[in-house]
Amino acid sequence: MSTSPLFCIKLLVLIVVFRMVTSASWFDPDRWRYGKKTCKCSCGVSRKDEHRIVGGRPTEAYDYPWMAGLLFKGALYCGATLINDRYVVTAAHCVDGLDMDSIHVLLGGHDLENVKQEELELRAVIRMVKHPKFEAKTFNNDIAILQFDEPIPFSRFIGPVAVPIYTNADCQKTKYGVQAITDNMMCAGYDHGQLDACQGDSGGPLHLEGKDHKIDLIGVVSWGQGCGRVGYPGVYTRMGRYLKWIAENTPDACYCGRRQGRNGD
Repeated sequence: MSTSPLFCIKLLVLIVVFRMVTSASWFDPDRWRYGKKTCKCSCGVSRKDEHRIVGGRPTEAYDYPWMAGLLFKGALYCGATLINDRYVVTAAHCVDGLDMDSIHVLLGGHDLENVKQEELELRAVIRMVKHPKFEAKTFNNDIAILQFDEPIPFSRFIGPVAVPIYTNADCQKTKYGVQAITDNMMCAGYDHGQLDACQGDSGGPLHLEGKDHKIDLIGVVSWGQGCGRVGYPGVYTRMGRYLKWIAENTPDACYCGRRQGRNGD
């Protein structure tokens, strides 16, 4: 989805209760050790208890504490997801061609028109890693990692997501066609359209609640034709294809565990 200053954190979340089929490349997060350090914290814990779809409607405050916004020269323009205490993941096209000195990461906000200053954390970016095979014309490998200038303290307002649909065959049968949808992408949406990511949502997360009630980051908002159009589901960067790359590029990060209960107990 193209970037836009109209980005608003409270409209960014997409919980997947769309038509989905689990792919053969589904990744088991418990079989992968992400970083060299593990923190005494829990990831993927939402403050919500019910199942629901969020597609352009406001969420409750701090339901998804890993939500982040990217600021370019002070203006919000893209989304991102907190994956540990030092890094967010976003879409490569959100940072392509930009100087990292002009980018900041905002966490802890919900409704930016009515927010308490003590809830917010603002971080400068000291390292920006775009996937080396990112293709701007096709949006293939549309993923990037941003490192903060200092670690983020986790709180009730800020916490990391768990990092672990249509099948690609079905997605290639839509109006996009075979050549547009690569194995590094995934589609999510309704056949009749209506609910979708839209302008300003680029870089934000596509979520799925697992059997352990933890919420996994399975996709990054990448591109699409319009918003909620019939025959044009949203297209996302497939996270499962990049877990090793993320781990290799975040060696100093502190990752949280995911084995605790719904409330982190």
